[in-house]
Amino acid sequence: KMVASERTAQIASVPAMAEEVVAMTEEAAAAEVSAAVGGPAAEGAAVSGLTLAQLSAMLRRVDLLNALGELEIAAAAQELETQAFKAGEVIYRQDDHGGDCFFVVAGECYATKQLYTLEEGTRVIHGRRGIGTVTEVTDDPSITLVVFDQGDSHRYTPASLHKLKPVVAVEPKVLEVMQYRPGDHPFFGERALSRNEPRPATITCRTDVTVLRLTADTFLGLRRQQDRKEDMLRRLALFETFSDDQIHQLACALQILKFHDKEAIMIQGEIGQHFYILNAGECVVTRKNGNSEEEIKRYFRGELFGEKALLQGTVHEETVTAVGAQVCVWSLSREAFETRLGSLSQLKKEQNLTDPRRLISDFYGKGDSHGPAGTVVAQYAKHVAGGALAKGAPHVHGVVETSSSM
Repeated sequence: KMVASERTAQIASVPAMAEEVVAMTEEAAAAEVSAAVGGPAAEGAAVSGLTLAQLSAMLRRVDLLNALGELEIAAAAQELETQAFKAGEVIYRQDDHGGDCFFVVAGECYATKQLYTLEEGTRVIHGRRGIGTVTEVTDDPSITLVVFDQGDSHRYTPASLHKLKPVVAVEPKVLEVMQYRPGDHPFFGERALSRNEPRPATITCRTDVTVLRLTADTFLGLRRQQDRKEDMLRRLALFETFSDDQIHQLACALQILKFHDKEAIMIQGEIGQHFYILNAGECVVTRKNGNSEEEIKRYFRGELFGEKALLQGTVHEETVTAVGAQVCVWSLSREAFETRLGSLSQLKKEQNLTDPRRLISDFYGKGDSHGPAGTVVAQYAKHVAGGALAKGAPHVHGVVETSSSM
């Protein structure tokens, strides 16, 4: 049997998760993720000369992508496609529809916007609302009011004026609004990853340019993978009191491991440093007692084991072994957990104080003739605030013992 620590080098860093993976079942997707362990270098990395770590750091600069987990960011880095443009070429134009985000790795691009001067009385057309008339233009704040022929009116800020086009063509002003180059502001088009809307500007190459392209299909597939991990964690009793942000932090740190038949994931007697969630396949739990080995139980998809490592870092009391050719587990180390959230035991203590089940239980705890504990404490607090009770009122079983005047 191979020791689990010897398998940590097989943490998946480059799973291919484009649209075809999204269409797969979760079990098949898990197998696909595992098969990518030790896969070839990303095309983007090979062409750009950047390492996978550098590509991942570049992707992290986009807020939308920064919400993905480590595994998903690495997958996105490998899915980047390289494109080359000549100086003067347009990558996309204002009002085009597209679903790609671009990262400049060589050369420089610039963004321009076509701005129309709309005066009162100008007839304009909107893609959805139809034809209307500009009835008011203010400077502070800058608002353009349009009354449409169909009867409704709408106000437009400078950021949304591009949605209006004059009925009678006029020459627009073209303003350069942004520059994109490696290391400075290298990305553009990120809104298209999650929104089906017209491009707000035209992107033109000032020099010969090399970009890496990330498609919306790839991003959406990876976001669904992230959501599945978070849902999986929420179903576990160990994390039922965790906030959405805490669940997200854990999901971002999960790594996928693949084990072969009869390969040990945890070994009895070793100090626990990871916990595992079985994502595909089956595991058997055994315990040695002298020269004999007894099967204790079996784990199936979605079950958690090794969690004592998070609480105490104790020695494993059993050995957990993979059963079958395709066994995949999600793994998280105690170090990664505590780096993100702190000690699990301390978290549990803090969460216990605000657990609604405990609050309800405490409220209906032993009180006196005036009602349950929660009612008595509330009455006591009210009387203390009003100065009705002397200081130092005795407490019985954690409940204030009130006077007969209450």
